[in-house]
Amino acid sequence: MAARVDTDASSSEPLEPWERFAIPPLGENLLTADILRKSESDWEDEDAFRLVLTLSCDLARHRNNKPKVEYVLAARCEPITSLGRKWFPNHSNLNSKQKKSYEKRLKGAIREGVTDNTYIPIPQFANHVPVMVANLKKLELISLDSVCTKKSKTNNAANRNCYRRVASTDSPFREMVVWAHLRVMGRPGIPEIKIQSWIEDALQVQSGSS
Repeated sequence: MAARVDTDASSSEPLEPWERFAIPPLGENLLTADILRKSESDWEDEDAFRLVLTLSCDLARHRNNKPKVEYVLAARCEPITSLGRKWFPNHSNLNSKQKKSYEKRLKGAIREGVTDNTYIPIPQFANHVPVMVANLKKLELISLDSVCTKKSKTNNAANRNCYRRVASTDSPFREMVVWAHLRVMGRPGIPEIKIQSWIEDALQVQSGSS
């Protein structure tokens, strides 16, 4: 499994990006940060993917064999270029110093787990998950009935149009997705502020103290 459960705990070798995934997903229950893909879609089609945001405890099946919810809250996935030129510029037009600056910025965003209070970066797992982002401001509810499990048959039209679990996210990366979602959805809305005048006041204080 990911997170190198069986490796030497003293090893300082960093994890590969794809080691955050558990493929195939374990168990029959959906989990927070599972990655879903439309059944008939190609694995390189980012728009066909969804990132599960509903908490695992609400998705677990109980004594009546039913979860607490009927719908799964999910974030739509997009190509990583959705980050725009701020994060993903045309590298052919950059010099080596500019490239290093952009790479450093993107590295920081990946480590933090969310960019611009909107996007969760997702690494590639070849033949399963493409490199992409999940957009936390483009959400949708997916009926649990349209999420196929291992037991579902694939020879009927309904199941051919369903979502399939293609990967689970291992801890602590699962928790990072939860915090990213809370950070975006729990962020209080505030009116626009004249930041520049605030900065000028702060600089004036600094120049006076020096």
